[in-house]
Amino acid sequence: MAWVSKRKKRGAEPARRSESAPGLPPASATAAILTTTPGSGATSRGPTRQRLYDLPYSAQVPSPVRPELGLASLVARAGHNAGYSIDLTLLDAADHRLIRTGVLLAHRVLDGQGEWYLGAPDWAPLLPEERIVPMRQADLPADLAELVRPFRRGALLTPVAALHCERREFALRDASAQIVALLRDDKVTVRRNGLTTARYREVILTPSGSGLDQKQTEWLSQCFGHAGATELERLPRLVRRLGAPATGPSDLPGPGPLLGGTFGQYLTQVIGGGARDLIREDLALINGLSGAETRLVETGFRLRTQIDGLRDVFDREWVEDVIEDLDWLTSPPTTGGYRARLHSQRYLALLDRLIAAARAPKTSVNAADPAGTTIDTLYRSALTRFTSAANRLGSGGALTLWSGASAAAQDLSRIGAVRAVVRPTETAADQQRLAPALELLAQVQRANRRAESIRESIEQLSPQDAFDAGRQFESDATTSEAVRSKFVSRWPKIRKKLG
Repeated sequence: MAWVSKRKKRGAEPARRSESAPGLPPASATAAILTTTPGSGATSRGPTRQRLYDLPYSAQVPSPVRPELGLASLVARAGHNAGYSIDLTLLDAADHRLIRTGVLLAHRVLDGQGEWYLGAPDWAPLLPEERIVPMRQADLPADLAELVRPFRRGALLTPVAALHCERREFALRDASAQIVALLRDDKVTVRRNGLTTARYREVILTPSGSGLDQKQTEWLSQCFGHAGATELERLPRLVRRLGAPATGPSDLPGPGPLLGGTFGQYLTQVIGGGARDLIREDLALINGLSGAETRLVETGFRLRTQIDGLRDVFDREWVEDVIEDLDWLTSPPTTGGYRARLHSQRYLALLDRLIAAARAPKTSVNAADPAGTTIDTLYRSALTRFTSAANRLGSGGALTLWSGASAAAQDLSRIGAVRAVVRPTETAADQQRLAPALELLAQVQRANRRAESIRESIEQLSPQDAFDAGRQFESDATTSEAVRSKFVSRWPKIRKKLG
């Protein structure tokens, strides 16, 4: 259990492996929080294979000493590896948002000294696999507070669990006093709200030197079996020992397939994954990594494109707020740089808004429908609206019809950007066929906007400026008419290609 590990010297980085304990891993899976294996030997085979046991808390294990098998003595280890006890208090928000996301923050008492502990192997190297800092004051140190800021998001940190561990380590020796195996025995009590909620015991048997032969291994397995032990491939994660709500899903899902599940799962992946990517670049900036600002902007723009493309299925006010915040986050900063923005309450509120939407997406369509089918339906609906609007256009038609067609084209482009991620080949083919029509409509729209701007400002212009503006107005009107005629003449052929 990583949180139980001693530091060799106070103020130094935590010890990873004791020199006097070759082959013994620094931690089991329980306190390494979300690591998948308790040690480098967990999946090896042969005489050096590490064995992991879950024992009843108060079980008495028969003595493993058996001289006729070459197991001559069992000796308690001394020095840095001597037995000790440690108390740890986990700190988190009420909803356990840090623990569920793979971040373990705690203060612990070892040898009468207080220490801060931060462990996040899932986020390494952006966060430390484990960092131990002497507790010189009651407040969380600034460097640790900076690292957990995007996960905490302003929530009040309170004790959510107290753990007490008694660790003992033993060396199993042969007749020549050579160590053939190391035993680590951790007995842990978990208390929440003043009540004991769990007690468990984890034992790691690590062969050392030449390792254990088959008969020795079988004998040791019998000893543990008589004590009611269960041999495991992996020791349970700490979140399983804590129980709900620590066992809830992460607020920040890792990379996964976008198709194959429901539309609701797709939205969770897109929005929650987007928030995770923003936090990763936030941490990259904290760590001073090259290119982090560029990647932050790219990440924000990519998420904006996805949300904007799906605006028809979300609450309109939510979409406008998120897009406004993403535009603010990714626009070139004037003062303070991007780091200043990432320290703002507005950024933390944006993360909260994204995470809440990812956890329980609220849409105007059935979130239980297949993701691919729903996206195709949204795209085909937008394509139908655009073709219907384009069919009504004539070279001398009302400007409102052309404006409506341009708006439909923008809607199609937005959902097309979403569909291009999951259906790249089909969407690219449609975009290639539609490109001439969309470009002509964009030209009409630009000319119309310039003309409207001239109309609104003409009364404030001087005579000379008004004359120049009138000439520009006539030029734009001529251009618009020519482009509209070109669109009307080309549209039947484009529509036929669309099928």
